[in-house]
Amino acid sequence: MKAIQRYIPKLSVLALLLVAHGSCSLGAQSGATSLPAQKGAQKGAQQGTKIAGEDGAPGSGAAPVITEEASGDPVVGSNKDRKIPDGCWFNPIHLDFGTFVENTKQIFKGTYKFENKSKDPQKITNITPSCKCQDLDLYIKGKKVVLERKNDPSRALKNEILVPPGAKGRIEMTFDVTNDSGTRTGDIRFDTSDPAMPSFVLTCEVDITPAFVVDPGVVQLGIMSPNEKKEWSVKVRSSYYKDDAWKITKADAIMPKGMIVSSYERKKDDIGVYWEVRGSYGPKLDEGAFGGSVVLHSDHEEHKILVQVIAEVKQKSDLTRKILEFKPFDRNVSQEKTVYVWPTHESIQLTVDRVEITKSRVGSQYYTIEILEPGENPEGLKNMPMLSSELPKDKVWQIVIKTKPGIPGRIMRAHFLVHFKEKDLMPKRFRCIGFPKTR
Repeated sequence: MKAIQRYIPKLSVLALLLVAHGSCSLGAQSGATSLPAQKGAQKGAQQGTKIAGEDGAPGSGAAPVITEEASGDPVVGSNKDRKIPDGCWFNPIHLDFGTFVENTKQIFKGTYKFENKSKDPQKITNITPSCKCQDLDLYIKGKKVVLERKNDPSRALKNEILVPPGAKGRIEMTFDVTNDSGTRTGDIRFDTSDPAMPSFVLTCEVDITPAFVVDPGVVQLGIMSPNEKKEWSVKVRSSYYKDDAWKITKADAIMPKGMIVSSYERKKDDIGVYWEVRGSYGPKLDEGAFGGSVVLHSDHEEHKILVQVIAEVKQKSDLTRKILEFKPFDRNVSQEKTVYVWPTHESIQLTVDRVEITKSRVGSQYYTIEILEPGENPEGLKNMPMLSSELPKDKVWQIVIKTKPGIPGRIMRAHFLVHFKEKDLMPKRFRCIGFPKTR
């Protein structure tokens, strides 16, 4: 079946999986974000910031609800626009910090106020932020309570915290979104001994608008061969700076292998000023490579520009076996093993040109190499590992490696390199190891 699968085109799915429960998440930011929406974000960023949770500040009117699974664990997405459930200690239960342009504000502070509404003393059994980007301070009856945590991966509280009946308190949170963009969310799990609220999850969010928008957001180059070269280009606009108030100054020196930025030029169209950035990917790429990211610098160093170039560099040929093992044998008797080479798709033209011995422990003069074209030795295909009837026999080449009588030493090792006549095919490597002995 493996041989059959080599003839089925496959596209790599490159994705970033963000776990929503119990962790911070970053919403996707499209490269096609509208400029009017971003200019609105710019205006919001310039108006200053209130602490979320205070009167009149974003988030003060949030009213969410949290449900529980059969296990008793809270189920949370975002508490935005949800009602506060009965028995909940908190108001607010969601902090919305609004929209800001990246790096114009990096630290956000908010307050979750609470009250033990039961008639009995209750205990806070745990308070767990979703990531290290959140720093928490707890206050009960106006006094700060030190949150001592266990020195283990759970980071749970060392000791339970007593809350008298009717006592009020608050959690003050600092939310660090430095160098982030998109919708940044976080949550805090709050566990108590109160049967009306055994576990509750508070949420927060902030929208970080990029100062620069790249179109397309992701450059898709598709499937490539290792020796292929493809050109790419993007348009870069600013949603934050005026037309004449910015420029691209350079591309970062660190780039993925085979990636080049060839030019960046200021242009103008009906929408406004943009910079056209051109580059290329390849040749001499590693098989299995998938492109990468290019960082561009502007004359505003606090705002970097990220260009994502995605490709799937596939191998166009394959071979087996990659290691030829000659078990202990009489050094005076010639031995032989066969390597099979074929194209990974029936539409690919493959011609073996020569086989080079790149390294040999006993010397290359003790080996002979015979190259057999497809169809030249049909019987030899019967010994091919993973041979399938779906693999066209007129595509398989055979490389026969023979040892000469009298090979010296107790261990023989050699490295081989298969060269092809087609320029877009990368050479393939295999090696051998054996143990000659005297009868």
